[in-house]
Amino acid sequence: VRITGPLAHVLVTQNFVNNTQVNGRGVFAFPLPDKTTIDALTITAGERRMEGRIVRYDDAAQMQQLLTSAGFPASLHAATSSGAPVISIDRIDAGEHVTVRFEYVQRLASSSGPQRFEFPLMRYEGAHRSRLHTANLETAAQPGGNSDPASPVSMRIWLNAGFSLGKVVSPTHAISVRKASDGSVMLSLAHARIRTDRNFVLT
Repeated sequence: VRITGPLAHVLVTQNFVNNTQVNGRGVFAFPLPDKTTIDALTITAGERRMEGRIVRYDDAAQMQQLLTSAGFPASLHAATSSGAPVISIDRIDAGEHVTVRFEYVQRLASSSGPQRFEFPLMRYEGAHRSRLHTANLETAAQPGGNSDPASPVSMRIWLNAGFSLGKVVSPTHAISVRKASDGSVMLSLAHARIRTDRNFVLT
């Protein structure tokens, strides 16, 4: 995450694995924050690499119908519903690893108080929560499933507000803060495994 003034430039990488003995289909949704624009999207599934192109929802649906009717089943299609990009990968082989990588720009909220940056971490079902809709896929580094609320997460944040900063804190997670001589701040998570039943918030 690179925060410059009122804008946050975010690069997200998430890894999953089909740990069953059968091929499956994966559907992934990530709840984008308000005032957000997606810049890039790449999916890697085994040897396949797919790059997304941002188009209008109606155009995407029409392209999907044309591909299907022409006999070309799409291996990847995406739509946006309730603020969440929904990515469907039609075939994920048994034991295959999937990496979802995307970038977005967010305008930070600041209404009469300090700026607030929030990153979605929650994995439970819901229209505005990150989820993986398949019993065949689990977080690659968490083969035991989702019973443990702590997951391996790495986060690095570079903060350059352009003015003198007060105290930078996270009310949700423990963080490490390092200030540079130019006034910028480098932040990271204090622990390798963190609770993902709450979003990460920085103020």
